[in-house]
Amino acid sequence: MSPAADHNQQQAILTPQTGRLALMAAKVYVTFFNFSRGPVMGGLLGEMFHVRSRGSGPGVSGFARWIDNFGITMNFPIMVAGPG
Repeated sequence: MSPAADHNQQQAILTPQTGRLALMAAKVYVTFFNFSRGPVMGGLLGEMFHVRSRGSGPGVSGFARWIDNFGITMNFPIMVAGPG
């Protein structure tokens, strides 16, 4: 085994038990999100814009949401490594 692979094994944060717990917690979150107001956003975006902007409004909103998610995804490892 290479020293780099050994170093990566020492950096493991989740044990197999906590990994399973994290997976189950994510599944529970997604399940409850899907049975609450989560799916409503797709219907709201089509109804909350004026008829003239109904085509571009949801597109711009969805694009902004994807950009925000990308920013969070790229900054999360930096924030975890820094202050924790």
